[in-house]
Amino acid sequence: CLFATLIVLVSFKLLFWLRAYTTLVSTVLQAIRDMGAFALIVMLMLVPFALARMVLTYLDQEQTPGALLATFALMLGYFDLAEFTIDVRTSTAREYALQVLFYAFQFLVTIVLLNLLITILSDSHDLSTERRKAEYMRMRAQLIVEYHRLIPSILRPRGQWLHVLVSSAMLAEQRRDFEIDVASNEDEWS
Repeated sequence: CLFATLIVLVSFKLLFWLRAYTTLVSTVLQAIRDMGAFALIVMLMLVPFALARMVLTYLDQEQTPGALLATFALMLGYFDLAEFTIDVRTSTAREYALQVLFYAFQFLVTIVLLNLLITILSDSHDLSTERRKAEYMRMRAQLIVEYHRLIPSILRPRGQWLHVLVSSAMLAEQRRDFEIDVASNEDEWS
């Protein structure tokens, strides 16, 4: 069990290292970050429908404990349509309510939430492509820092240059301050 968890965590670390080499990985990571609110919305849809299904199927003891899992399976499209088909002659109000619940859930999940998911992924891709160049340079710099930390201190090269990642706005401000200092010093020398 621990080894399986370790494999998953190592694969995420591999994604961290690959993000400096391809923008697809950064798009996937941005989509994962943006999916937090979507997961909350899915849970807010899933739990009430599962509770309603549990209330409607309380007579069927084998379905009640797995109502949340069964509703999650409905969301993924794993269901038997015969379970939700009713016979007009022998059906009860509970079976009609279960069928209405099924169609409402399928409508909300299939149409509304799926379109919301597509919108979130599209926005994540747009955001990732807007920041592609700056993000690429930042990720490469983070990767260099990560590689530098992995090298034992005794083997690290001792150079006189320090590579620093600075925003262009900060550089422009420093350049403007430097030009002001040079201009004020020229007055003293003339």
